[in-house]
Amino acid sequence: MIKINPTTDVSEIVFRYGVNWPFRSQIAQPMAFTPDGRLWMLYSKEWPFDDMGLCWWDGTRVGNFPAPPNGEWRFGGLPHYIINDLEVRVIPGGYELWMTCFSRGIAVLTVRRPIPVMRRG
Repeated sequence: MIKINPTTDVSEIVFRYGVNWPFRSQIAQPMAFTPDGRLWMLYSKEWPFDDMGLCWWDGTRVGNFPAPPNGEWRFGGLPHYIINDLEVRVIPGGYELWMTCFSRGIAVLTVRRPIPVMRRG
């Protein structure tokens, strides 16, 4: 994962898989950035597809919302590991993540009381 300073256009490698990678699987695909400073990503690995889902990273911590293994149907939780689109909707006391999930329609994840963004410096 690379971090780019928008002021100077200088880039640096922040995480490298197998060295200091904090994510659950080797693939992390950015999907959205939310008002609480979290970067939401899909995580997955190569076959077998048994550890995939949605995760967030706030610069320090990582949280995971696993999808059902092999794309199996399941009520509750993340309905499918393939998310075609993810949109953020701010609501009083938090926000919602509206997702279109492959072959499962629309899913909504509500995040209450967002954690304030901690700025260093």
